[in-house]
Order: sequence, then C-alpha cells, then structure tokens
Amino acid sequence: MLSSFGALSPVVSTVLVKAAHHYANGLWIAEADPEQAWLQLVTALEVVAVHHQTETIDATDVFRTTYPGAAKKIEAVGGADLLKGVAKYFKKLLSAGRRVQTFVEKFQPTPPIERPISFSDRVNWEDELVDHVKKIYALRSALLHSGAPFPAPLLTGVGGSELEDGDYFPERPSGVWGSGQSEWFASELPMHLHVFAYTVRGALINWWKESIPPNENAAKSDA
Repeated sequence: MLSSFGALSPVVSTVLVKAAHHYANGLWIAEADPEQAWLQLVTALEVVAVHHQTETIDATDVFRTTYPGAAKKIEAVGGADLLKGVAKYFKKLLSAGRRVQTFVEKFQPTPPIERPISFSDRVNWEDELVDHVKKIYALRSALLHSGAPFPAPLLTGVGGSELEDGDYFPERPSGVWGSGQSEWFASELPMHLHVFAYTVRGALINWWKESIPPNENAAKSDA
C-alpha cells in the first residue's frame, strides 16, 4: 500500500495523511484517554468522508433532501440553475452524520477473523454496522455540542484471563451496564473501542485502494 502513495493525487494524499494522523492519535491515547480516542477515530473517518462526499455526491440532491421546502422556493424563483448554484455552497456542510454513514456503508471492511464465540458479544456486521457507526457519531456530536460524556462502558477495557480456548474479546457490551447513577442497555452501546478502530482502519484502507489510479493497479498486477 505504501508503495502506491506516490501515485495518489495531491488532494487524496493530503486527505489520507490527515486521516492517518487522527487515527494514530486515537491509538496512542486509547488507554490514557479513551474518550479522546473515540473523537480522534471519528474525525479520521469524517476527514475522508467529507472529501468523498464532495467528490461523488450531487450537491443538488443532498440539498433537496435536507431542505425540501427551501429547494422548492429556490426553484420557483430561479429554476434548477439557481438551486444548483446555491447547493454547491452548502455541499461541505450538509448531512455531517449522513456522509460518515454513507462512507462506511461503501467502504466497510469484512468482519474480524477472530471473533467471540457468543453471538451476543458480536457486532451484527452485515446488517447493523452502519447503524452502529451512526450511533457513535451521535455520541460524538452530543459530547462536542452539549458536553454529554460517552457511556462509561465504552470507556472501559475488555481484557481478562477468563476467556475460554478459541474465544476472543467481546466486540460490544451485552446486558445492562451501570456506573454511579447511570444505566445503559446493550442496544445503546454499539461496539467497543478496539472494534471501532478496526472498522475505521479497514474503511480507510478500502478507500485508499479505490483511490489508486487504474494504471498503477495494473502495473502492480503485471509485476
């Protein structure tokens, strides 16, 4: 993968380095400050998702979906050309959570090879991964905009020597969790931090692979 870096466009390579920087920061501080680690990993996704949305999603469609009433009024006054002109100025601002969802849906990695034996400890990878990422983005927004902390169970390590042979660490909390005066059900706790780090890394690498120019991929295949 690193050998393909020089073939990327200047914009893509810059976005990739920014995302990798946030991802690395998240890993470094995961044990000392897991809440900041969540924020860094979400930002790593968002950096690339914003770029991907800007490059691939039609601004007019996004504007019409997000602000249907305004879109109708603008079209009534100036037609489709005016709506298109207005929408392009909002392109980077629209649907912050949606762009991350869309990005993960397109580039999500395959499930981990080593998974816990109990299905209650697993993330429903095929059907619910994107929804789980949406919940994580909502938690991140609540922390940044209203100061609501991440649920305590998502800030707790998942080690221990009680695992059976062939088992692996749980991917998500199960049952009911309590801390102080607070209580959380498993449905409110999408996944543990290590699983989100795996998801972010896999999505970024899949996007990187798609961003390699076709002639570069062909040259590697011939080699």
